[in-house]
Amino acid sequence: MVELIFSPHWFYGKDIGIDVVSILALFLITWYSFRLYRAARDGRSALFTIGFFSLMLSFLFKILTNFELYYSTIQTQTVESIAFTYHVINVSNIPFFLGFLGYRALTFLGLALLFLVYYKNRTDRVSLLLYAYFLFVAMYFTQFSYYVFFLTNFLFLALITRHLWKHCVEKNNRNTLCLAASFTVITVSQLFFTFTGMFEVLYVFGELVQLIGYLLLLWTLILIERRARFGASSVGSSVRFVSSSHSKRGIVHHHGKKA
Repeated sequence: MVELIFSPHWFYGKDIGIDVVSILALFLITWYSFRLYRAARDGRSALFTIGFFSLMLSFLFKILTNFELYYSTIQTQTVESIAFTYHVINVSNIPFFLGFLGYRALTFLGLALLFLVYYKNRTDRVSLLLYAYFLFVAMYFTQFSYYVFFLTNFLFLALITRHLWKHCVEKNNRNTLCLAASFTVITVSQLFFTFTGMFEVLYVFGELVQLIGYLLLLWTLILIERRARFGASSVGSSVRFVSSSHSKRGIVHHHGKKA
């Protein structure tokens, strides 16, 4: 049994347009993250890039759930010794189930990678096994209750947001403030989705708030990348704002010296 999200009838199809814009925003986020990674060659930036690439792919699978596969079969029926042969149009749910599983699996993968960006010091073997088990259990139960899926997303994002706000207070920097605000908006969107079963209109708010969060994050990464390019800040420090890295290794600046 698969439990579906409750979307208002008047919103059917319109959410595809929002998802397409979200895909474009996530693609650009991935692109700018990759550019920052190429500049600094930092492992956390690589996880950041792959995480958002997974989220982008998840939205492609989500769109797939809106389509049905039609195929024709030939059937023969005999009535009083007369055989009638005719074509029957059938509907397959394969695109829906592929989209359903791909969307949720890639979303979990992307959020898990983003979580590791900010909690990389907790990546010993036992912790990784616990993460894998947690994702497996969450993936299994999301087949029966959609709110388990969005609550899991909320927990991942809430932990990331908590870390970003903590780092923002410590550094008092506009880049980290924008990052923290972006993830806060995306986190709030998952709460809207969680309670969609009670109020259908919350699905619409969730879609819009989530898109706003991604656009705000894209704007933040563009600012970080441009400041790094024009020398307003070093590439290393720009990437550090993205990953909040506390590594003790030196970061190479434009002039070739180590900080």
